[in-house]
Amino acid sequence: MKTDAEDTLTVNNLLDEYMGLMSENKVDEAAGMLYLVKDSEIVPLDGTQLKEFKEAWSKLRVYGVKKKGFMLRSARNNDITILLQILPNGNVDKEIGVATQHINPVYKEGKWFLTLFDPKAEGVYDVFDETNTNGNVEVVR
Repeated sequence: MKTDAEDTLTVNNLLDEYMGLMSENKVDEAAGMLYLVKDSEIVPLDGTQLKEFKEAWSKLRVYGVKKKGFMLRSARNNDITILLQILPNGNVDKEIGVATQHINPVYKEGKWFLTLFDPKAEGVYDVFDETNTNGNVEVVR
């Protein structure tokens, strides 16, 4: 896997924008930034998925947001953990009263997309699974 500082900066900027929208409870705008990997393509959330995301997060208030983990490994197999404080008396730093989202930034046709992590998506595999035989990791450039 070969990524550079520009890739990291681009992904961080996308995440910061997404997290900012979530922290301001702008669920519709945040949902519009999310995609899925489907049949090797990057697609926006479909109507049902979009509706479910908006319904779930519109019922919750976000009081704080924090990146917990940042793993940029390849063009399609990445994992960013985001903590969202959903209880007013919670603590995002102590992980009290938080919900977790896993985002998989995917690089396709010269652009990074924030996709919802799907362990079954093409190109995604558990790098810690010793039985994994996927040696064909797609590099970014």
